[in-house]
Amino acid sequence: MKILYVSGLYHGSTSLQRLNIMRELGHTVQAIDFEPGIHTSRLRALLAKINAKTGYILDIPRVNSKILKAVKTFAPDLIWIDKGLCVDPKTLIRARELKKDIVIACYFPDDITKKENQSRYYLGAVPLYDIHFINRYENVNDLKLIGAKRAVRIFKGFDPHTHKPMQVSREEKLLYGCDVGFVGSYEDDRYNDLLFLAKAGIKVKVWGVGPWKHKINSHPNLTVIYKVLWGEEYTRALCSFKINLCFLKKLNRDLHTSRSFEIPACGGFMVAERTVEHLELFEEGKEAVYFSDREELLRVVKYYLEHETERELIAKNGYERSLRSGYNYYERIKDMLKLAMEKNV
Repeated sequence: MKILYVSGLYHGSTSLQRLNIMRELGHTVQAIDFEPGIHTSRLRALLAKINAKTGYILDIPRVNSKILKAVKTFAPDLIWIDKGLCVDPKTLIRARELKKDIVIACYFPDDITKKENQSRYYLGAVPLYDIHFINRYENVNDLKLIGAKRAVRIFKGFDPHTHKPMQVSREEKLLYGCDVGFVGSYEDDRYNDLLFLAKAGIKVKVWGVGPWKHKINSHPNLTVIYKVLWGEEYTRALCSFKINLCFLKKLNRDLHTSRSFEIPACGGFMVAERTVEHLELFEEGKEAVYFSDREELLRVVKYYLEHETERELIAKNGYERSLRSGYNYYERIKDMLKLAMEKNV
């Protein structure tokens, strides 16, 4: 199958991982990056401010014209767009005029009801997609209310090339790891939970940027490394922590996240927020450990830091569950492409 893949394709992104999996599955894929040079610059912050004020995303990389050119020259069977906030509805209408039988799919990993995840282009284009893939049950109805033809909820996953058990040296464990670790973006709840652990005497390390910068010296037991980890470095960190924390984004109404799969796939011991989806994905106390409040978080962290054998067994079981249940992007992408091409279902 010929696929035109439109997304932000920076190093370490899950979108780039999915693109590579599509190619490995034997599909002919042409890619359009709608964030070239944006994801690591101040320009991205400026564009976010413009979007918040006007509702529009500036198409600086000329994504819309590139899509139409590719439809003419590449003639894809499927246009796959990840969170296409800059894709003009007129572009999708014209693409279908150029190729009547083309299928247009949207994968939207964030909560579509939140203003920061919207644009006037995207909201106007919703009825023009043949299928939307989202990670929240609530968004199925949200999309149908604004005209979506078809919306399918699907779990996130992990990249088997990136997220896998890795041998780390003693020096790497000291560099990347700690008793308890978290890699990710800042939220007040996350910081407060980590600070609570630190004040209780737990050694905690965070890798992240943004507001984490202002928390670098907040407590002797809380080490904040102001850096984003991608690819192999990210995996080395997950393999170096004794306990990996899996926080969810409250504003996104998350019940699972990419880390829910990536940590166990790396053979890491995962302590995650207790949700119905986490309980469905990994058996509590056997394949992962969960918490509902910071007091419970402290209790389980203390217990498993003192019980290494149990910790290692749960990490092993979580890893095996990841493989056995097909949580990798190979299986996810195969399912999504099959659903996308069932256009008339």
